[in-house]
Amino acid sequence: MIKNLNGLRETVEFSINQTIHLYKNAEYEHYPPHWHNAIEITMPLEGVYTYIIGNNKYLLNELDLIIVPSGGLHEIKAPSVGKRLIFLFRFSFFYDNSPFAPLLPLLTNTTVVRNDSSTLHKRVAALFQEMCHEYDVSDVLSEPAIYSKLLQMLIHIRRHDLAETNPFGEESHLKQREYAEKIVVVMQYINSHYKSDIDLDELSNIAGYSKFHFSRIFKQYTGMNHTEYLNQVRIKEAENMLQVHDMPITEIAMNCGFNSISTFNRVFKKVKNYTPSQFKEFLHGKKSHEIHP
Repeated sequence: MIKNLNGLRETVEFSINQTIHLYKNAEYEHYPPHWHNAIEITMPLEGVYTYIIGNNKYLLNELDLIIVPSGGLHEIKAPSVGKRLIFLFRFSFFYDNSPFAPLLPLLTNTTVVRNDSSTLHKRVAALFQEMCHEYDVSDVLSEPAIYSKLLQMLIHIRRHDLAETNPFGEESHLKQREYAEKIVVVMQYINSHYKSDIDLDELSNIAGYSKFHFSRIFKQYTGMNHTEYLNQVRIKEAENMLQVHDMPITEIAMNCGFNSISTFNRVFKKVKNYTPSQFKEFLHGKKSHEIHP
């Protein structure tokens, strides 16, 4: 069962230095719609699990791996016999460390790595198992060892995604590196200045490209346009403020860079599939069957 569930919100009890938790689950139980601040990585060891995230359904077979972003409302249907590993860690570890900005597109969307005997899966599965082993060791070096392997795993997935999508086409490796570095600088700028009015002219100037060229490479690299990325950053901060600040939603909207409550409501609903008011109801323990996104 979900140990600490209040309405739709699960409070994760982190074990190692309050940033990491591993749960070895072998119980037959459906998990109702819920969310938590941690990023969740799950790998079934036996049986087929169904994850419902937003309007999407993911069937996870044995040794498939799924990454569920922080704050994502998700439901899990379990088989009658099954085992899985559930690994949770704080999103802030990556969000607050600028060198990891290139990984953010991976951590803000649902990602699945299938057990297809590929080199990627073999590497990812091995690293995930090593993370779990380090968790069981639980000595003074376990936390840095786990994060080291987690970083390797995410880097493998991100590099594979970039190789598959080939975002920069036939450009030379030197030019591809230049593009990636410029986009990371822009992402870091957005992360730090999301409260301000940020427009395409400003971001393209920071990158040193024309508006058209910047828009193209930003979308190719991140999988979203600059406005969508900015909105994700703003909504993530709004979620944090809704949890810890007892202030009107209008004030939160303004503090997160939105010029009107209607825009805030519309963007929040688009990103999260529910409204800010519903989110506050989740926080106050309203039951899941009473919420209608």
